Amino acid sequence: MRVLVLGSDGFFGRNIVAALAGSHEVIKGTRRPDVSEGQHYIELSKPDNIVAALNELQPDAIVNNAGVVENSDKALMNPVMTTNLLEAVVKIGLQPKRIIIYGSAAEYGIVTEKDIPVKEDTPLNPFTTYGKSKVQETAASLKFRKVYNLPVTIARIFNPIGVGMGPRFLISGVLRQFHGIKAGTREAIEVSRLDAKRDYCHILDAAQAVKLLIEGQPKEAIYNISSGVSTSNGEIIELILAYSKLEQRPDIIETAPEPEPLLATQADISRIREEFGWETKRSVEETVQEIIDAEKQ
Repeated sequence: MRVLVLGSDGFFGRNIVAALAGSHEVIKGTRRPDVSEGQHYIELSKPDNIVAALNELQPDAIVNNAGVVENSDKALMNPVMTTNLLEAVVKIGLQPKRIIIYGSAAEYGIVTEKDIPVKEDTPLNPFTTYGKSKVQETAASLKFRKVYNLPVTIARIFNPIGVGMGPRFLISGVLRQFHGIKAGTREAIEVSRLDAKRDYCHILDAAQAVKLLIEGQPKEAIYNISSGVSTSNGEIIELILAYSKLEQRPDIIETAPEPEPLLATQADISRIREEFGWETKRSVEETVQEIIDAEKQ
């Protein structure tokens, strides 16, 4: 199968490419004009460029890794870019087997105790700009699925972590502070709240889940993808402390005076597990150890 991977040079894109490369013909899409060998320039903010690229490449499946992950007004481009992509598919009459659009735990936003673990049909209540943009992106995608019968599947991935992840992630930020302590430029670790929790998923496990959605016949429109385990910031810091082997335990300072509202801190993954037999193989403990080991090399 010819699979077009948009945003192929990002954290998730690189791992999707690796997961698919052994069994599919992978077409790498990037928004960078100075493409390297084997890449194709596809800018989702430019509809004509998308149409031309799809006409040329004729993919059998599309995975959209492109998008804005920061919580700013830039994220409002997420639904625009995905709409441009799906409009281009309709315009040229392309009939791919599968189109994967990424959702996010941020779509669920603030939840209640009875909602935990959150299912795919849990009411969406985003409170961040990024979360709202992803809700709009999902809604637009599902509209194309319904109106044009496009084979769109939403992979609602929670918090992917692993070697090569970006600096915005909690683990990356804490590790930078640990390096500062070792270098003598910091005296303490700062974190918003030790009791704040998230559901983390190893990037390789998440990539395998997406591969299954591409190759299979998903019965549903949306699938949660994560570990199904809730882990606090405090637990993450203790893992890093244990694996980093500092000579002296640093002070840990909470910067937020109040607990955060109850968010989607644990995913219900029964849908994808029951339909595809998928679940994570790598624990948070193993993943943190892997990240720290990679930094030492």
